[in-house]
Amino acid sequence: MLSIVLFCLSCGLQSAGNTSETGNARIAGIIYEPDGVTPADGATVTARVKSVLPPVSPAAAAKRMAEELTTVTDESGTYAFDSLETGRVYVIETARDGNVAIVDSVVVMQAGLPVQCSAVTLKPAGSLRGTVAFGDGTGSDAVVICALGLNKFVTIESDGSFQFDGLPEGMLSFSVVDGNALYTRPDNLEVVVRSGEVVDIGELHLEPMTVPVPQNLTAEFDSCTGNVVLMWDGYSAFCQLFRSEACPQAI
Repeated sequence: MLSIVLFCLSCGLQSAGNTSETGNARIAGIIYEPDGVTPADGATVTARVKSVLPPVSPAAAAKRMAEELTTVTDESGTYAFDSLETGRVYVIETARDGNVAIVDSVVVMQAGLPVQCSAVTLKPAGSLRGTVAFGDGTGSDAVVICALGLNKFVTIESDGSFQFDGLPEGMLSFSVVDGNALYTRPDNLEVVVRSGEVVDIGELHLEPMTVPVPQNLTAEFDSCTGNVVLMWDGYSAFCQLFRSEACPQAI
């Protein structure tokens, strides 16, 4: 499974009011155009609770979208969310005209303690491509590549190839998930994604799930007591199928 640790932009905590207050909290920040100077006026910004894996079914995706919050930057490039739940970790993301920017792992601690995030600059999106190879040569039609921490995933083509577009620049973590649970899940993969470039990670190998087969299996059966003892590789298991009334009782 691949794991994306996104480029993390630091967010500073600024005290405002009574820190014992509970309820909704505020996150704010500034977004600039690709030149790094011009404020990004009218850019759509999304805030979502950070999760390990994105939804990979229509029902889960619809539920996740309903939980997202969106806003639009003003003429100074400033955005703000005022109704975020406290005690949650959020990802702030914006994309426009093929350019993307993200603030990862924004911790909302408590109401009355707003979070002012570092300014970010829209940059051309990067891409990740590769091929999933199956150890048994067959394959699965439910394999997806997930970007951890982002609400993004892609499915593989019939030949096992995939291309993941629209990624922000930075160190990202990806995971390979087989919805049919036919193949083992490899370790998360960390990849440095660069703005405007395609990173080719080559082949990812998935091995089929296997059920351990006992070796050196023997069985002993007592027709009088109905006891069966199975033994293999230093292990044993006991089962009594029946007991005959004609069998002599132990003294």
